[in-house]
Amino acid sequence: MSRKNITTDKFALLAFKSSVTLDPYHMLNNWSTSSFSLCNWVGVTCDAVHERVRALDLSNMGLGGTITPQLGNLSFVVELDLQGNNFYGRLPNELFGLHRLRLLDLSNNGFVGGIPTRVGDLPKLQHLDLSHNNLTGFIPHSIFNLSKLEYLDCSLNFLKGIIPPSIGQLRQLKILDIRNNTLSGTIPPTISNLSSLEAFHLSHNSLSGTLSTHYDHM
Repeated sequence: MSRKNITTDKFALLAFKSSVTLDPYHMLNNWSTSSFSLCNWVGVTCDAVHERVRALDLSNMGLGGTITPQLGNLSFVVELDLQGNNFYGRLPNELFGLHRLRLLDLSNNGFVGGIPTRVGDLPKLQHLDLSHNNLTGFIPHSIFNLSKLEYLDCSLNFLKGIIPPSIGQLRQLKILDIRNNTLSGTIPPTISNLSSLEAFHLSHNSLSGTLSTHYDHM
């Protein structure tokens, strides 16, 4: 594996660190240019063969700041977990170019703006959690291109508009949580197409209509 590619990962993480303005527990102290291997950095898991960043887990570390576009250069990353911090600002489009992502958890932060339409460009994504932020705008139709998605949580934001009928395309979806937003309109009957669904939460919106009796027990 090219040393250049490994260096790309290191610079991407150092760029991200430079945008972190709050690190009360000094969790990122060993993220340094002097470190021989970024695979020993806190929160970083590397691929054993290629030594590329495979997972970045900085959940519940009290970190604050913005998300730099360079994070989108971690082209081998499969899991990205930044939940339970104080990150803010808009979600960079580049984040949704990480085509190997299976898990993306940005919940319990202070992100604002809309959900980028590029969210539909993550063909392997199984787990998407954007809950407990300050996201606004509409649910992008592209999100329903995520054919492998099993978990979708956009609750406790300020999303508006309707639930698109194309939600019925998410045939692998097991958990759907979009409660506590400002969604309106009729609950689309296509929800009944979600044959794998185990639980869903739509409350505290302005939705109307009824659901199939298949879901009455949920």
